[in-house]
Amino acid sequence: MNTFSGIFSVAAAASLISLSLFSCQALAAPGEIRPGHYAPITTDYDTVFHNRYSFSCAGKDAGYCGALLERGRLSREEKQMAKGAPVSGDLRIERDRRGDYSVSGAIYVARGCEIASGFYSPKIHDERYYEFESESCLADANGFIHCEFVDPTNPMTDDKIILSIRRDRDHSIRIATRISGSGEDFNPGCIREIEKYPFHYEHGDEFAHNMYVTAKLDYMRADADLNSVWDSLERGYRKSILPEQRQWIKRKESKCGSVTMRGNEISLTKMYRCQTLMTEQRTYELKYGD
Repeated sequence: MNTFSGIFSVAAAASLISLSLFSCQALAAPGEIRPGHYAPITTDYDTVFHNRYSFSCAGKDAGYCGALLERGRLSREEKQMAKGAPVSGDLRIERDRRGDYSVSGAIYVARGCEIASGFYSPKIHDERYYEFESESCLADANGFIHCEFVDPTNPMTDDKIILSIRRDRDHSIRIATRISGSGEDFNPGCIREIEKYPFHYEHGDEFAHNMYVTAKLDYMRADADLNSVWDSLERGYRKSILPEQRQWIKRKESKCGSVTMRGNEISLTKMYRCQTLMTEQRTYELKYGD
């Protein structure tokens, strides 16, 4: 019998609940679920993967994407990515030589439903973490993987969260949840949101494309912020530092490459990440001084 020694953590923040699974060992191989990465697609008309690394304006402070949404000309795909999703994250399902399955990853649920006061209090602005250890993770004859989690900080509790993963179609899975317990504060209701959306198999090239769009949006956000700060500067001061700004642009393009450069999505992702970092640094300098 393989036992599970991982962690299920619920991070109740102002906008997200985070569910993390690590090293979930199954007793037997159901032979139905394809190993690999899975991420949710939460729209009927798009194929945007909302994995945990995806760019999103959701859950950020009000000004995070303000300039981007005002100035940016976004494609349909970019708009969907920036908008975020009710459920995001990803699961990695692996299978060993004996046929046993293991599950790892994270799922983020937008705070759109009631959460018991024990999991989140509006008066608390920092994140609160609740960890759950699994006693076991089993595979049944019907192709389900069942993972059971209990609270390690309270060994006497009978509070449990059980996730059951099954194949939905050839390239997707569904996750069912069951909550068991008598604790007054144990009511993680938003967990059930993950039942509404299938998690689709995400090929390596699909993940790479997701990271390309993410990097591009992050650069567009940083560039829009820089332009907003530049426009807010006194006109005479702007004129006096214009030569310096032009030199900075040349250094940035020399180090990172131009945003007009051609190339594959991997090279463009690298360029956008470099551009974003330098742009954020420059924005800070203009806003607060060297």
